[in-house]
Amino acid sequence: MRWILLLILSLLTLSLLGCSGKEENQVKFDVIGKGYFSNVAEKRYMVIRSTDEFRDFINETGVIFQPPDFNTTMVIAVFMGERKTGGYEINIGKILEEDGKLVVFVDLYEPSDTCLVTSVITSPFQVVKLKKFDGKVEFVETVREIKC
Repeated sequence: MRWILLLILSLLTLSLLGCSGKEENQVKFDVIGKGYFSNVAEKRYMVIRSTDEFRDFINETGVIFQPPDFNTTMVIAVFMGERKTGGYEINIGKILEEDGKLVVFVDLYEPSDTCLVTSVITSPFQVVKLKKFDGKVEFVETVREIKC
């Protein structure tokens, strides 16, 4: 019994050590807005770094939230665009700082044919804030199917 416990503890320790490698360049962010209805009809990814850009963002999207301090913070917003039914979702999975740029990983969730969905037009979005970064921002998207 003691041998099994020691083996499990050793494997757990090794797995935790193995997970620490690539996550050092992961950028922390906070979700400040998420929903299923906006004025954005086409898929769109936005980077907002100033009060003027924030004002334009609100006017264009209809998404309203408290503006952050743009001296230390920036905003990234991802919009899936208009969909004819419910069941769709968009999420920022992670943000990495690599080679002097930010890479934003966006997950687009679509319902499978077996899902029961609402008959309403939606436009899913997510808005996050993070520490200000003046470099280039790239988006990498992955489409995922929701199994029902």
